[in-house]
Amino acid sequence: MRDNGGGHSGYELAGHFLRERRLVNYKALRQPGGYEQFGAEQAFYVNPTTGPRFLGLLVVLTSDQTASAAEDLTISLARRPRTTLVGTATKGMLSDMHSIRLPNGLDVTLSNQRYTTPDGQLLEDTGVQPTVAVKNTLAELQQQRDAVLQRALSEAQQLLKK
Repeated sequence: MRDNGGGHSGYELAGHFLRERRLVNYKALRQPGGYEQFGAEQAFYVNPTTGPRFLGLLVVLTSDQTASAAEDLTISLARRPRTTLVGTATKGMLSDMHSIRLPNGLDVTLSNQRYTTPDGQLLEDTGVQPTVAVKNTLAELQQQRDAVLQRALSEAQQLLKK
């Protein structure tokens, strides 16, 4: 998921990695009356797909460029047993956008939701936190070294030994 800017169907893709229905997050819709005015939180569940599934150990690479539907998938996988997230926190850009057309014809989109984890951690602007925090440096990348990938491979090897 590292550097994946999103798209569509993150939750649906997550179903290919789940054994059972799982609560992955809550969403609350912004309401008129103030920036911090939100409606009731709605629980969001992901269901296992009826198609092919992978239920083994997962090591998922994340970064501050993981956004939107890629974060939906990352949230879902983070709630799954036997999954390790390696890298940095995701972008925290999860909310669906509310579109408004202005009288002059310009379109404006505004973030209009607040996402939280089942235990109440705010995800908007904070992102999904990795299990193992590792960040690549420019110097390492210039030397064609990828500390995040190396750590992910190391984590995978350790998990396979258990």
